[in-house]
Formats: sequence, C-alpha cells, structure tokens
Amino acid sequence: MLDSPISKEEISQFLDKNGRIVRWPKKNYDKINVLKYLQEKFEPDKKYSEIEGHL
Repeated sequence: MLDSPISKEEISQFLDKNGRIVRWPKKNYDKINVLKYLQEKFEPDKKYSEIEGHL
C-alpha cells in the first residue's frame, strides 16, 4: 500500500514551502498519502538519529 510514489501536489495543502508537514490531515486517504510522502524521505534499513529523523 505504501510503496507507490506520491507527488507533492497531492499533499501540498499539508506542507509548507520547504516540504515540511504543517497540518495533519483528517481524512484517511490524505493521511496515507502524507505517510507515503514521509516514507520516501527515508532509506530502508538505515538507522537515523533523532535529529536526522526531524526532516
């Protein structure tokens, strides 16, 4: 479910100009799209520090 790419345009209402999430969606469909967007920011099997995780 979370392996298809998502475009910024699909979730732009939830992001600021730097691509950071500024508002959490209410609808499940939008929540899933935001989670897909976040998933694309991380590499599989890589460990991140707390600071690195705060994109």
